[in-house]
Amino acid sequence: MSWQRIYAVFTRYLYPIKRLDPLSDLIFWPFIDILLWGLTSNWLKSGEAGNFGQIASSLLCCLLFWQIIWRTQYDISVNLLSEFWARNLSNLFSSPLKISEWIVGVLLLGLAKALFGVLFGVVCVYFLYGVKFLELGLQVIPYFFLFSIAGWTIGFIGGGIIIYYGQRLQQVAWMMPWIIAPFSAIFYPISSLPVWAQHIARLVPTTPFFESIRNLIQGNPIDYNEIIFAVFLNFAYLALAIFFFIRLFNKRKEHGLMGIE
Repeated sequence: MSWQRIYAVFTRYLYPIKRLDPLSDLIFWPFIDILLWGLTSNWLKSGEAGNFGQIASSLLCCLLFWQIIWRTQYDISVNLLSEFWARNLSNLFSSPLKISEWIVGVLLLGLAKALFGVLFGVVCVYFLYGVKFLELGLQVIPYFFLFSIAGWTIGFIGGGIIIYYGQRLQQVAWMMPWIIAPFSAIFYPISSLPVWAQHIARLVPTTPFFESIRNLIQGNPIDYNEIIFAVFLNFAYLALAIFFFIRLFNKRKEHGLMGIE
């Protein structure tokens, strides 16, 4: 047995750790898990969570809405990545296809998949846990579109980074939604966050949406002023994200799309 060859194997697989992919597995995902569930545990221990039925219902309903954000952003960034993996990006945009047409296509795809995913999730939580999601009524319909817009925003930001820097930053497609997750108060109220994080959370449009869903289930009043402000932020961020994506796409085209496949 040669320790020199063992050392060679060790360094061979240690060297790529400086890239984003191994670092995300080593640091990012464990940190997010600890942070999210640690804050949720603190909220449950505080005694402010309400009864067990309300806790279960709010967690499951918020999880369903989180799937909308995840699904809509996924169908922008990961579909873009699939063109990289197939080495088809330059072929795709050398055709008469316009970037605006691609954008509308993936938006509609994400919306359709998110709707199917939510309907499937509603059936699952009813039969598995007895949670009647539809009892919230027609007032949940606007939330579907608001969460979709938030997902599109994340998707276009991640897609812009991917289209410009290529596959070496492909982990961005999976990491982007979870960067805002701790500030979105998905599984716990905003009051569970440190004061400095609460200031950031108020600039994240998804936070008041999740807060209002939790208040709706628990029978607490909803702050409609915060909802209106969040809706404004949601649309503003989407416009900026699309501008960011198109800007980086055009800059990448100037250098050649084939260079990043």
